[in-house]
Amino acid sequence: MLYGKDLRLRAIEREDIPRFLRWLNDPGVRQFLVMPEPLSRAKEERWFEELLSHTNEIILAIEILVGEEWLHIGNIGLHRIDLKNKTAVLGTFDLNKQAAGLTAAAGFVNISFSHETF
Repeated sequence: MLYGKDLRLRAIEREDIPRFLRWLNDPGVRQFLVMPEPLSRAKEERWFEELLSHTNEIILAIEILVGEEWLHIGNIGLHRIDLKNKTAVLGTFDLNKQAAGLTAAAGFVNISFSHETF
């Protein structure tokens, strides 16, 4: 895990899939996605399984400390990682409605690049 002040990044887990489905199938979110159809659990599980074999992609859960508990508010990923040229595409997915208005992802960009990712 990578830690910041009241923030952390952790590996996404199979147990996160129901949360991803809640976020991705929310009508307020769906209007901004390129996938017109609702996302099924089977499809999300297939995506997760495929992700485990990717060598050029890292996706981590973004969590913030709320009281004594860690709250998963979204994900951050490095996509199309090119080790030779030391480049990647950064993407964030911040959707937890409980955390609306918080700028946690910005803190993680700083954390993720202060560690030697490549």
